[in-house]
Amino acid sequence: MTAVVFHPDADAEVDSEAAYYDSRSPGRAAHFRAAVEAAVQTVLAQPNAHPKYPKTSCRTYILPRPYPFTLIYKERPADLIVYALAHHKRKPGYWKYRLRRP
Repeated sequence: MTAVVFHPDADAEVDSEAAYYDSRSPGRAAHFRAAVEAAVQTVLAQPNAHPKYPKTSCRTYILPRPYPFTLIYKERPADLIVYALAHHKRKPGYWKYRLRRP
């Protein structure tokens, strides 16, 4: 089984969004985290089946509704790294600096 590594900033994004959802509706954070985990499992099953992000070596996976997020990831020889959990309404490509720092 391939290991999954979250960039520290991506991990912080998941935690921040989970806290937001929990503040809006108790228990919703668990549903959000389950959606993120399901996305990771889908990506692990077929890492190259998802679209590439333009001008990078990363791929994207859109979380199902109601969550407006895209998982930005890259398959490496030993693992799969998640660089961002990018919100659809925020600045595109804000996470690209993370590609320079593992």
